Amino acid sequence: MDSFFDKDGYLNLDEAVMNSDSFKKIMEDDVVTDAELAEQTRKVSDLFRQLEKACNKEQIELIRKTFTEMGVLYAIYNYKELKSI
Repeated sequence: MDSFFDKDGYLNLDEAVMNSDSFKKIMEDDVVTDAELAEQTRKVSDLFRQLEKACNKEQIELIRKTFTEMGVLYAIYNYKELKSI
């Protein structure tokens, strides 16, 4: 995958998640354990530290804003879904 978008211009992060080794391994038994959650948290923290070392301040700010807005999108999407139940 060399883009955040599919051929139609849609964000394709869902596909990236579904195809990731981490997700497949965690979900193979349909149970998310505390240990799996802790390990994934460590993995993400380590990746953020790597980003901080690899990027300049402007790049870090762009990454921070992108993840913040992605978090907002995730939160409001789930809120809307819960309200429709």
